[in-house]
Amino acid sequence: MSNYFTEDDIRILEKTSKVREKAIDALTVEMPRRASDVLALVAVIESLDKTILAKAKLKIDDSSSRANEETQSMMRDLLLNLHKTSIKGATQMAPMVLPEEIEYTIAPSEMRKDIDEVSIKDF
Repeated sequence: MSNYFTEDDIRILEKTSKVREKAIDALTVEMPRRASDVLALVAVIESLDKTILAKAKLKIDDSSSRANEETQSMMRDLLLNLHKTSIKGATQMAPMVLPEEIEYTIAPSEMRKDIDEVSIKDF
């Protein structure tokens, strides 16, 4: 979390969190009966919950970001290694030899250059 906040930000967040906790403790010594006291208690509790959830989200986002960076680094290394391997392999490849038992023929219609209309019969 220190990547996102300065030391002062962290200090202030901790201080306000402690103040909220003290307010909750003070308001819950005896459960409030007046509507305004209940609303104040609920507001303080909700703000503390939002703070905790926001911190958790930041931690999750940070770990997800680190995982993405690691994945990108691994993919980059993999692609670089594949590139190096394929260059070496291309210079050391043997010439390709076609099998002799297959008869290769070219139909005369495949070599015609002056076809104006193509029909199914030509194929």
